[in-house]
Amino acid sequence: MQLVIDIGNTRVKAAIFAQKEVKHFFVYKSTDDLLASGLLDQYPLKACILASVVNGIEPFIDQVKEKVNVLVFKADTPTPIINCYQSAHTLGSDRLAGAVGGYSVFQIPIFWWWIAVPASNITLLLKRMNTLVVALHPDSR
Repeated sequence: MQLVIDIGNTRVKAAIFAQKEVKHFFVYKSTDDLLASGLLDQYPLKACILASVVNGIEPFIDQVKEKVNVLVFKADTPTPIINCYQSAHTLGSDRLAGAVGGYSVFQIPIFWWWIAVPASNITLLLKRMNTLVVALHPDSR
């Protein structure tokens, strides 16, 4: 089984996967609550992937690493996604992880674009090329 942890600004979400199927899903108020729940000891975990938009979680990561192998998913983690942002770190790891999930479902190339004008022409062109485009307007940042 695999553990996926998403640490956001207000909640910590965790899911237990067997292959590609979600077996259990949990929501916690904090990383301390996740650890106190005993989740890491309740399942035969083989691996964990963790993404966070919160800084300063290294002590939590160290505690998880005591129980299971952990990959910390960051903007520079190799993925099948083509990130067209000027800086790879401009795109949050949470959004990048969502795009990777989309890729795993649709198995078509995905481009991330930050644009100053509507992307309808770009989107139409890339749809013809069997490519999924996620275009973010400046107001959506």
